[in-house]
Amino acid sequence: MKENKRRRWDRLARLGLLCLLLLLCAGCARDGEDAASGEGQADTQETAGEEGQADTQETAGGENGADAQETAGEEGQADHQETAGESQADTQETAGGENGAAPQEPQGGGEDNAPAIDRGNAFLEAGDMEQAAACFEEAIAAEQDLRMAYRGLGIVKLSQGDYEGAIADFDQALVNCGMEADAVAYDISYYKASAYVSLGELNEALEVYSHLVDYKPSADTYMGRGAVYARMGNLEMARADFDRVLQEEPDNYSRYVEAYQLLEAAGQTEAGQEYLRRALEIERDKNADNLERGKLYYYLQEYDNAKTELERADESDAEVLLYKGLVYDALGDFAYAKTMYEAYLEQESADGSIYNLIASSEMASGNYEDALATVQRGLANASSGRQELYRNEIIAYEYLGDFASAKAKMEEYLEMYPQDEEAAREAVFLRTRS
Repeated sequence: MKENKRRRWDRLARLGLLCLLLLLCAGCARDGEDAASGEGQADTQETAGEEGQADTQETAGGENGADAQETAGEEGQADHQETAGESQADTQETAGGENGAAPQEPQGGGEDNAPAIDRGNAFLEAGDMEQAAACFEEAIAAEQDLRMAYRGLGIVKLSQGDYEGAIADFDQALVNCGMEADAVAYDISYYKASAYVSLGELNEALEVYSHLVDYKPSADTYMGRGAVYARMGNLEMARADFDRVLQEEPDNYSRYVEAYQLLEAAGQTEAGQEYLRRALEIERDKNADNLERGKLYYYLQEYDNAKTELERADESDAEVLLYKGLVYDALGDFAYAKTMYEAYLEQESADGSIYNLIASSEMASGNYEDALATVQRGLANASSGRQELYRNEIIAYEYLGDFASAKAKMEEYLEMYPQDEEAAREAVFLRTRS
């Protein structure tokens, strides 16, 4: 049983890393955050000609007139997106608050007077899904900005694994977009496509993306549709969409990495590695591209080459510290990897995935108390990756033999994430422990 828990811990750590990697690529979550940065924010109107304006609801997705969206990423996403990964919920959490200008968690004396939408978005960013849902439901009951209220509630349900409920809410949000084919409508459409992917309803997700490509043929929509094709096993069409983007952005390392991540998450690792090797052929100032080349070698699992490139990179860039940590982790130098992660957290303390990586290394070394302390530090400071942090807190208590605390934390966890079937099964086991 202990070995099974170790494997589960390792898997959760990998999911945390996946969420982190999604945050680093340019995905659709970036557009989503820009679109949703505030209830009263002026949205950029994006009509697709007179016919497109008249067909706005179809723009947002398919024959029901209110289809649509995805935070493309594996991750998710956020990061988003996780058209490409195991943990779609993480990507949605990413899209709810890790990237872009999102609202801050309510603080101080006036938060109760803030509009329900603003409070909901702040709780969403802070990872408090229960409070976020309550705020969005309050806004819906008061009929306040229904498109943003249903959007927010849909993101909450998406993060909790209630994909069908999320789709229903995104439909309502799209209905309340009216005839506006603006950034928010596209954002909601991406989220809906993401929910379809999580349900395994790839044909529906593809339909949404195809509508988005028709009305907003951006790099992100092509990358998202390519991710769906990849998951469907249609490499020819996936490559066609990815290559269309790379023709426009031939020197953008991040797009090559994104293509790799999406293909790798779809089980097409070898095809994804082709994009990494293509990126290594970019003719630019290699001395200025040490970080980017180090990342490419890291994903190719050529860790010595990655280390060489990263050692030449400027550590004032937090990403350099992150990837050095990942490389040394892969090389088995956990102590130095932790030093790099901690240095990264001095600049990026909100990134919950890093706390999970550190805790994973501590757990692997049998330092369960240190792992628990790291997880709890992450919960106190991080606004991303919180679901994994909560889950790993439970596992740490189990390793320590503190089943009473594990049971209590599990009950709290299941209130926040009721769709987590694996956690529900674990809860049954915990109830049998004294």
